[in-house]
Amino acid sequence: FTSHAVAGPFSFYIRGEYQHAPSVPNYPAAARQILAELDTIFPVAPATQFPAEDRFDMVEGYAAVNIKGLQISFGKQSLWWGPGSGGALMFTNNAEPFYTVRATRTTPFKLPGILGKLGPIQTDFILGRLGGHRFPVHPYIDGEKISFKPTPNLELGFSKISVFAGGPIPLNWHTFYKSSFSVGDHPTADLRGFDPGDRRGGFDFRYRLPGLRRWVTLYSDSLVDDDPSPLASPRRAAVNPGLYISQLPHMEKLDFRVEAANTDTPSKRSSGGHWIYWNTTYRDSHTNDGELMGHWVGREGKGVQVWSTYWLSAESKIQMGYRNGKVNGDFIPGGGTLNDVSGRADVKLRPDLLISGWLQYERWKFPLIAPADKFQSNIAASVQLTFTPHWTVRR
Repeated sequence: FTSHAVAGPFSFYIRGEYQHAPSVPNYPAAARQILAELDTIFPVAPATQFPAEDRFDMVEGYAAVNIKGLQISFGKQSLWWGPGSGGALMFTNNAEPFYTVRATRTTPFKLPGILGKLGPIQTDFILGRLGGHRFPVHPYIDGEKISFKPTPNLELGFSKISVFAGGPIPLNWHTFYKSSFSVGDHPTADLRGFDPGDRRGGFDFRYRLPGLRRWVTLYSDSLVDDDPSPLASPRRAAVNPGLYISQLPHMEKLDFRVEAANTDTPSKRSSGGHWIYWNTTYRDSHTNDGELMGHWVGREGKGVQVWSTYWLSAESKIQMGYRNGKVNGDFIPGGGTLNDVSGRADVKLRPDLLISGWLQYERWKFPLIAPADKFQSNIAASVQLTFTPHWTVRR
């Protein structure tokens, strides 16, 4: 169920789901032992099954007020900090949203004087609390993102997040200041308030290519651990470049998009999965309720995605896609690989009614959790009917 309403500067949004999932077995004992050793999380998880679930879950829900182009909101909000369509390195909707206070610009602004050359500027600030963490429990997270557009064809973005406090470390001005402004590392994992937290810096851009500005856009997303920006240490940064062609020659309704992501950086610090999305103190690191908040390739992974969409109209389309992903064997014993192909159709039956269908076939192989000589396969499908009434209350 999804609903939203606006009354002057005030608004709210809610999206909830009834969810059912049967009980499933836990990972094999050998896999649970290795996973505990990789993340230094002990004791090893017990062999109990994952329990069945029957619940109504508020996936998103927040209230907001808009003050002269600045929207201040509180609640569970989905974040997507990156130009990619298949994933973003900093924040995606892969994990369920966490409760956060957010201040974001709904309309860009320009700085005075020479700084006006930066073009329109947009900002985003969040402060929230993560769930499902054990080492330490209930840490906080703050993040900032600023984007500016110096030319009509170039957009640049810088972002930073910090996972801090939690457990024995209180949330106060000292810990918040350390996490937000410290650029150095404390020499040891410290839970007395001196550790500035688990910090990540991001950089992204979007550029319409000269001579092909109407058709071709190049973009990329990057992330680095414990550095202010990926631009300062490119060899230690994860990257996620992409290319979008809005229409193919002689086929104006057909577009093409390709993206590739790599979190297996050339830095030696990356071995064993102990770099991107990892921290010695905050061992649950870049997750909320056990799910990764960043890109689907995860730690020490590589992936590529390809889509092509035929637009029947502005709201109706048919899409085909392919995805390949790999995990390095020096992180997960035996490594891992997955491939899937998918198709999607969205058809607007009338102005207030949309029907959507999606079908995917996937093959994957991870020797740690399945027989080493066999590929596993599955088929996933969904059908969705969206009814959107437009109601106006008159006084």
